[in-house]
Amino acid sequence: MILNALEKVKAAVTKTLRDRVQAVLDASVKNDVNVVNENLALAKSELAAALGVSRPTLNAAMDELTASGELEGIIQKGNRYLLDLEHCHLIADHMKIKSWNDSVGSKHIIVDVNMKGGTGKSTVSVNMAAGLSYGMTERKRCLLIDLDPQGSDRNFSQPDMEKSKDILTAVDLMLADYEKDEDYNDYHKYVERVGHKALVKMSCQPTQYPNMDILASFPLDDRFNQFVFEHFKDDYMSAMSLLKERVIDQVIDDYDLIFIDCPPSMGPIVWSALEAATGIIVPVTPKNLDWMATVTFFQQLPKRLAQLPSKGKNLQWFKILLNNVDQEHSRDSVMVSEIQNAVGAENMFLRVIDRSTAFEVASQNFRTVIDIRPKDDLVNPKQLSNAKDCINNVCRELVSILKSHPGV
Repeated sequence: MILNALEKVKAAVTKTLRDRVQAVLDASVKNDVNVVNENLALAKSELAAALGVSRPTLNAAMDELTASGELEGIIQKGNRYLLDLEHCHLIADHMKIKSWNDSVGSKHIIVDVNMKGGTGKSTVSVNMAAGLSYGMTERKRCLLIDLDPQGSDRNFSQPDMEKSKDILTAVDLMLADYEKDEDYNDYHKYVERVGHKALVKMSCQPTQYPNMDILASFPLDDRFNQFVFEHFKDDYMSAMSLLKERVIDQVIDDYDLIFIDCPPSMGPIVWSALEAATGIIVPVTPKNLDWMATVTFFQQLPKRLAQLPSKGKNLQWFKILLNNVDQEHSRDSVMVSEIQNAVGAENMFLRVIDRSTAFEVASQNFRTVIDIRPKDDLVNPKQLSNAKDCINNVCRELVSILKSHPGV
């Protein structure tokens, strides 16, 4: 009887979730123009300023692209013409403005990890990836790999809350050689036809940003930890290279920055991410209980890294990022100081992410704070502006960190 009752609850909550998703989708389109694309679009003057060129130079480039038939579908909003991100990137490439791949060339794999839940790992991952993807001059190509079975990051690629067998996750791709009965996915139906590398690339879902993709996760992904302990009993650390070899190495040429959003745990799925990473971001909320749990994480981390196949030698840097900081009346100042004194300023981001309702509102609407505008009337404009400033400041600091390390 309990199982029957739970099945009814499952059906009810699934319908409620789908209804909410559909309501958000219906609200996101007005006057046949996608609100998100419009919010991310730039006017000519804004694009010229972002690229550091004059309006006549920009107009000349646009005329050339229009004449060749490459520049089409420009958004008209009243008397203004808006260029969406694909237009902007096309124009920048035509003008030979160097991207990150052209000018820097390094590739970085960044893990957002903390054993404590509720520290904002997913918020940090998706908003930072969006903020870095949005830049016009370097046009960084970003991939967000979600390893948390909760799967909240998938809301930013496609709002389909249930996994179909032809949507492959990182765990599906990692375990495909061991799961040949197709209970979990259709990997073996397609691999002979297109090959493993192509399947990995096809699994990276597009987002509203033309140079940002997401490799989504689903609840079934929580099987990875148990699988490792059962099938790699004698040498479970040998399974830690699966993420790097089966997933990341297959797509590394297509991206400049790969973010990995980890679950709040310290098991094989997290160890796999650490084995693949070149850098670690540890989001921390400056609250006493959160910090104590983070202390436990740091106490375990060196031992775990030493057990990995690479012995932690793949890692080039780590930083603690203070997140959800309550700046009102300096309420978190004492705990912030305690954390800084404990770990040293050199191991922390100088910038912090303030507490803001904008992040929660963005998540509820399958958006990031980067692609919300005050005119959407979703959140207080001051809260939104502050949230964007925080993300952009942390992104700029991260870029400086990355440019001082070789990556892969």
